[in-house]
Amino acid sequence: MVAACVIGVLATTTGPAPVFEVTPIIEYGLPVMKGLTNLATATTIGGLLLATLILPRASPGYGYALDVSACGALVWTVSAAAATVLTFLSVAGTVPPELFGPSLGQFLTQIELGRAWLATVLTASALTLLCFAVRNQTAVAFVMIAAFAAMVPVSLQGHAAGAGSHTAAASALWLHVAASAAWIGGLLALVLTHRRVPEPQASNALTRYSSIALVSFIVLTTAGTVGAALRLQSPEQMLTTDWGRLLSAKVVLLLALGVLGAYYRTRLLTKPARPSSVRSRIWRLVIVELAIMGVASGLATVLSRTSPPVVEQIANTPSQRLTGQDLPLPFSPLRVLDAWSLDPVWLLVAGLGTAAYIRAVVQLRRRGQPWPTWRSASWVVGMALLYYVTSGAPNVYSPYLITAQTVSQGVLILTVPLLLVLSAPTSLLLRAARPRSDGSRGVREWAVLVVQSRVAAVATHPIATVALFACSMILLYTPTVLRWVLEDPVGQQWATAQFLIVGILFCQSILETGQDGRGSPYPLRLMALLVALVFLTIFGLTLLTRNDLLLPSWYGIIAEGWEVDPLSAQQAAGVTLWAVVTLPALILTAILGYQWTHADREQFHNRPGTIPGWDGHSGAPVPATSSRDRHR
Repeated sequence: MVAACVIGVLATTTGPAPVFEVTPIIEYGLPVMKGLTNLATATTIGGLLLATLILPRASPGYGYALDVSACGALVWTVSAAAATVLTFLSVAGTVPPELFGPSLGQFLTQIELGRAWLATVLTASALTLLCFAVRNQTAVAFVMIAAFAAMVPVSLQGHAAGAGSHTAAASALWLHVAASAAWIGGLLALVLTHRRVPEPQASNALTRYSSIALVSFIVLTTAGTVGAALRLQSPEQMLTTDWGRLLSAKVVLLLALGVLGAYYRTRLLTKPARPSSVRSRIWRLVIVELAIMGVASGLATVLSRTSPPVVEQIANTPSQRLTGQDLPLPFSPLRVLDAWSLDPVWLLVAGLGTAAYIRAVVQLRRRGQPWPTWRSASWVVGMALLYYVTSGAPNVYSPYLITAQTVSQGVLILTVPLLLVLSAPTSLLLRAARPRSDGSRGVREWAVLVVQSRVAAVATHPIATVALFACSMILLYTPTVLRWVLEDPVGQQWATAQFLIVGILFCQSILETGQDGRGSPYPLRLMALLVALVFLTIFGLTLLTRNDLLLPSWYGIIAEGWEVDPLSAQQAAGVTLWAVVTLPALILTAILGYQWTHADREQFHNRPGTIPGWDGHSGAPVPATSSRDRHR
């Protein structure tokens, strides 16, 4: 990887024109330090992946994998600190010794790039301590999530801002870096820990890593395709520019890795293995792939410091100044179908989610176990709707029209969650996935742990979910948060995820029944549903009757050039919100009424003399005899 960085620097002739004279230490040291940072990041995440998803807690390799992560995090901290100083020198040029400290402090606290590197160094140092101290599997999973999050600040820098949609470019870059870290890091962790893992566990580890590598390859390919499409004006730039040539080399290496991965999955991993051949399989997997991955990672480091072939535009309009993009065509009914701005995060969520659901259904039917077709259809429609809201016209026009913003929120908090909850994905997962018997935790084991946790019990209580429902809507429309969501890619992704998760919890609390067939009392569920609908009504009425803009410094100027009154658009947003949530609210009410009536009928036949539906937590449990209860 380091050699590839140096070769790439020597081969690259174009790039950002330096403001100051760049010394050889900065010229060659900065990409090498960035490459070392990437390698250390991958090692940290790889060890955490092994401990979280691959190795059992009792395995001798479990603790060693966490030690590998801790060492990787330590190198990550040191190399990121060195890269921070070199980045500062590349920006500031020659600084007098007496001003070096204050200037560096100003860079780290007031400049966005400096703050990103400072956040990375601090997070990596915290991860070093956590990897040494934490051994509980659940806590390790949170540490792994923190490690992936630690890559966000630096990933948002670089060339993401100048490439079409800033949010899409930044998201694609983070996905690309995260998938690379999981793929390379998992392989490195296997190499470093395989001698401490017994033979049967080593075979299982290789098979499980293969699945992680497949998902990483899909994410890497999708994110890379979206990122390249945002930066290239024409296909010939792949061969006529330095950036394009480096990208072409990366594509060739990625395809080679994909072919190798397919070979290992279809040939090596499907053959019966003797215990003595497990380690030879690992090394056959490692030698070639690590070499290719090292070169690809080095090229990625050089690619990050090479200017993409994007025509720089002077920000003359409010839209260009606020979003970095030209003002789209005015909204019309036809734009509902032909306005697209792909979001790679939710494109992958929808695509992988649909594929995983269909695969699970196929597995069940191969075993002779039925699964309702209407549930599968509900999941597919929900994922398609999620993809459209996050990549179609609502996503394109949300920064310009608050009406589009409310459409997105209404669909994300009620329509999509209702479809996903009705499809019962957790029940499907628990029935389709094979439980592990070696003490490790796969997707099924983690799902059981989450579903049966006290946090899940509290989070799916009707009172808690309706409070989250209301607070999420109120929080978004505070000026500070709304501005953050509109400007920052992290804010936009947070808003989408928040509304989707809160909506799923809310619909789950209204429709779900517990393992004893009851769940929360039906009057409480109905009350929670009515409170949420009343809140949406009041919220829409507030938008309809408000005489001042929510965010005049944004919505008041950004659509300059359209014949649209921002205040009229805001008032129309209230009516639009009602229109969007009416149908799913009616469906949710009808399903709840059916469940209540069905439960009353069952209780009447099983426990005559009681008042069905009002006995909450008293009396004998009602048998789960309905098809809905059996599937849940």
